Amino acid sequence: MMKITDEMIEKYLSEKRTLNVHNSDNTTRRYRNEVHRWMAFLQSEAAATDEGKGANELVLEFIDNLEQTGAPSKQIKATLHILNNFHSYFDQEFPGNPFEALAKQYRIDKKETTLKAMERDNLVMTDDEILKIIKWAWSKTKNSNMFYTAYRNAVMIEMLAEYGLRISALIGINIADVDLDRRCIYINESKNQKPYVIPIINKIIMVNDYLRIYFTKFGYPLGPIAYDSRPLFLSGEDKNRISDSTARRCINRVFARVGLYASQRSTHQLRHYRATKYYREGMSPELISQIMGMSVETLKKTYLHIGHTDIVDQFERWNVTGKQQFECPACGYRAGNKTQEKVSLINVLNRRK
Repeated sequence: MMKITDEMIEKYLSEKRTLNVHNSDNTTRRYRNEVHRWMAFLQSEAAATDEGKGANELVLEFIDNLEQTGAPSKQIKATLHILNNFHSYFDQEFPGNPFEALAKQYRIDKKETTLKAMERDNLVMTDDEILKIIKWAWSKTKNSNMFYTAYRNAVMIEMLAEYGLRISALIGINIADVDLDRRCIYINESKNQKPYVIPIINKIIMVNDYLRIYFTKFGYPLGPIAYDSRPLFLSGEDKNRISDSTARRCINRVFARVGLYASQRSTHQLRHYRATKYYREGMSPELISQIMGMSVETLKKTYLHIGHTDIVDQFERWNVTGKQQFECPACGYRAGNKTQEKVSLINVLNRRK
């Protein structure tokens, strides 16, 4: 059985934070506590190990110990995941992962949960539901003792609903990524590691007001932001980037307040809603894929929820407008305008380099 030291734990946590920069301090603390709990258990069972007890037997005893202390099954599964991840990190130095088999069952359960989430995502949110969520979020900014937090939450919900961003992409935005002159935001933290750009023409006043509140709240001067590497969305008084889990919790709280969280609604459904909304408004799949940072294949396969009514509406729009295409919100290009140079969103992104 491997001997775990404090130095090994900190080395593992340091590497983990490097690979996933959005891990919050609470997440790191949780991982540290769980590994320390396992290390303390091994030290208490040192004599039993000398008697020939194997690693798998010790793991089962460890789980029994957790159950006896009243730990719920969800917490035990999370502990198995953490310790499996920790042992996998040191697999070359200490071959043999006693948590692998049990963590495999955890992954199966997690996959079942993911499948349920996929079924939930098929329930595309309506315009009325989006309006209700946004209206309630902005109402909390009035007479609020935590004005910045309420305003931040409202802006995050607006951007998720308007642009269909993933949570990770949203919280990964830095101030320098906001280009008010070009009226766009550069997204560098994407799932497929490919940067893309979103136009903010419709929300530029909101973004500008948020920046003023941001600078006023934290005492920063309102000056050039092109080289400002500070995160756009902060967790609060500590001035750290808001974590993925905190952002989801804040948004889900708004969902719950308007009675939607219990109706199987999730933050990721805002991405499904926006993709479908873009298509229903006549935007081409190619342009949607650029704005939302995904391939056309993924867009059609996963995010477009099109019914028979949508097909009829699309055909009628195409028939009436004489095949006129959607006007690009970043460069103003419009089909049929021969005198105007066609500049795609990708070209706008390349000019930044």
